[in-house]
Amino acid sequence: MRTKAGEKEKLRGEILKDSVKTFKKFGHAGAPVDQIMKRAGLTSGALYSHFKGKDDLFLQATLLDFDNLLSRYREIVDSQGSKGLKTIVDEYLSEAHVERVEQGCLFAALSPDIHRAKTSKKSGFEERYEALIEILASGFSKGTSPERKKKAITLFSMMVGTMSVCRMLYPQETISEILQLGKRQAYTLMDV
Repeated sequence: MRTKAGEKEKLRGEILKDSVKTFKKFGHAGAPVDQIMKRAGLTSGALYSHFKGKDDLFLQATLLDFDNLLSRYREIVDSQGSKGLKTIVDEYLSEAHVERVEQGCLFAALSPDIHRAKTSKKSGFEERYEALIEILASGFSKGTSPERKKKAITLFSMMVGTMSVCRMLYPQETISEILQLGKRQAYTLMDV
């Protein structure tokens, strides 16, 4: 079935948006291509008319998701300033984020898969990571630029680590306690 150029790009965008959820839920190796393509109403063979293969789809979907995260965090920090960091932390270190893996942060869901990617593929992640740290650093009101950058790296590492630990555990009370401790440490770092 032939599609017009505009329709093909729209469909490609939908595949990217939907596939990242499947990758977050199952990981790169566990995400079945036929399920990804079925969500878009296509057969698994149609993957190759839009992407070079599953690795290409994974890379492009996760980079698009990262770009969306950057836009969102930039908007929060630009509009709320240092209060924006608290908004980000509160949203990130929430029970809803623990439960909704497919809608959450790709770092907490896919770090091992990104780590396994070929070195040449990682440059897109590294560039975006640096942009993320700059956005978070701009939300700190105190300190020199290098100090704010160190705080941003620490804050983001704490958030991802806390989320990763919470997702490994089951008792809700334990998860809630870890989230509260993570928030408390983040607030201390942010002087909140």
